[in-house]
Amino acid sequence: MIGWGYIAILVSCLFTYAIAGPVTILAGMAPESRKLCLYMLGWITIVKPLLWSPSFITPYAMRAAGDVKFSMIIATLTMWFLRVTLATFLIRVVGLGAMGVWIGMFADWGVRGIIFTIRFRSNKWIHKVVS
Repeated sequence: MIGWGYIAILVSCLFTYAIAGPVTILAGMAPESRKLCLYMLGWITIVKPLLWSPSFITPYAMRAAGDVKFSMIIATLTMWFLRVTLATFLIRVVGLGAMGVWIGMFADWGVRGIIFTIRFRSNKWIHKVVS
């Protein structure tokens, strides 16, 4: 069943990217804003199916089976130590602007995905009791 989630994310990302150009034109975006929007959307189209799916779909399945505490602790820690901290550093120190936020999110998703995949394959989450 998790495979269908991966497929849905991939299809939605490709569809969104396909219509983004015309939508930005219809919305009347300035050329520089349109260029940045399409650049960032290109990155999310590539990275989201690879990193977001294992970092969100997998823990949703484990939470539904009763493994709530582990996934909430990991999600909170990676959000604060990777997404927020790295994004702040990349924006303020490196000067990456909005792309720094995306890189922080990608790092968060990547580490979460690794941790949740290890947890999922270990089968420790199966033994949780749902009351």
